[in-house]
Amino acid sequence: MSEPIYHSAKDTWRLEFQTFKNAPHRKKLIELRDGEVVEVGKRYSEDGYYVTEGKERAHSTGSLFMCAGLDGIEEVHRDASDPDVVIVADRHGGVAAYHIERKLAADSSGEQAKNAAQMGAVMAGERIASQGARKRLRVQYRYYYDEYMQARTAGNLLRATDAFYALSKHEEIYPGFAAEEMLPFLHSTPIAVQDRTARLRRQLYRDGPAVVRELLAASRGGVELTGGEVHRLITAVTSFASDVESFRVALEEDLCRVDADLALAQTALARLLAGVDHEGPA
Repeated sequence: MSEPIYHSAKDTWRLEFQTFKNAPHRKKLIELRDGEVVEVGKRYSEDGYYVTEGKERAHSTGSLFMCAGLDGIEEVHRDASDPDVVIVADRHGGVAAYHIERKLAADSSGEQAKNAAQMGAVMAGERIASQGARKRLRVQYRYYYDEYMQARTAGNLLRATDAFYALSKHEEIYPGFAAEEMLPFLHSTPIAVQDRTARLRRQLYRDGPAVVRELLAASRGGVELTGGEVHRLITAVTSFASDVESFRVALEEDLCRVDADLALAQTALARLLAGVDHEGPA
């Protein structure tokens, strides 16, 4: 069995913020569900983008895994067999698990690395662990996590990730990722087999019209777009097309499954009726 992947405190934040020279993800844009983007390593100093407790600086920094992970959270529940295990389904179809006490995470991607899905599970798990806590950084994180879940804007997301950053540094929360011992939780939980088609449908019905509205407004407004804005719109349409294809595949899989079940049911019924006295009881 492979050992979980741990990162030192220094490497954890280097990986999150990618601010060092020649970082592979430096200036990477994280596309959020509300159509906004977060630039990895960029400092956001606007009011409402950062927290005040637990750190000295007055800004939030766009992160590689925290922002994408928290943005991706779709559904959260605790495992029935072990309440210390939190299961998260994300909006990209992945499932991740996190053990609150043991600080171990894993996800369904098969990647032997830290990734956004696992980070989302860690953040959801630490929110559950903060329920009823009185420590100020726990209270702060609980408040801003909940605020973001109620209004999922880029500003609220950055403030929630900033609160998690302050909490993690103070309590030294540095989980082990890609922990194989967490994999059984991914396959035994109902969320792992929940209706993927329904999740994709909700995502398409939300994101598709938003992209169309923005494109129509841009084409009718006569406003000259910057290169960055054009790139973002191209990426949004490309992502939408990919989601539509995933939805089509999921629908075809669902239809194959129900068609097979229907064929079996019809065959079984035919055999049953063949042995029944159709005149019925006297």
